[in-house]
Amino acid sequence: KISVYDPSNGEEIATVAAQTYSYDSAWLNGIFYTNYYNIVYQWALNDEGEIENIGSFGHPNGGYTYALGASMENQWLITKNTNNSYALEFFTVNEDGEFDEMVGELTDYAQYAGNYQYTYNVEWADAHMDVGPMWIRYNTNTWQVMVDTENWECSAPEDEALQDPIETLTGYNYCGVAHDGVDM
Repeated sequence: KISVYDPSNGEEIATVAAQTYSYDSAWLNGIFYTNYYNIVYQWALNDEGEIENIGSFGHPNGGYTYALGASMENQWLITKNTNNSYALEFFTVNEDGEFDEMVGELTDYAQYAGNYQYTYNVEWADAHMDVGPMWIRYNTNTWQVMVDTENWECSAPEDEALQDPIETLTGYNYCGVAHDGVDM
């Protein structure tokens, strides 16, 4: 199920049963994205305050979309695609909120995330550009990764304390991390 909560009091505002479970999710420009295999679903609140599915689309390169993340500052939707050697791909979105132009891709992230290329969760925190904006989760661990978006290369955070994985205490690959603009 997908639910919307009022952050001031924690009360549920709206809920809807999703078509299936999701590998990951992202929020960008008023659209909540979820993904399952080769389909990305779009959700939004309508004028009556109800959650509705406003569309779905496939990946432009075909294949499965596993991870989903977003950069609000750069207006990117981030995904991992099985038809591109599991690269993390960064797209602008069109007026319908669908993948538009690919602006970059990362192929070297796994070496900074426990050597796992099969991650199902990626999160981008614009507020953490100086210490590592990308967070990658696989199984029971989450890693913080530096990203050079000029050359599209990854590196370990300079602070050695940030190089160790954070144990996320769940063995489920489909549980993700999220950033609220302040906290992870």
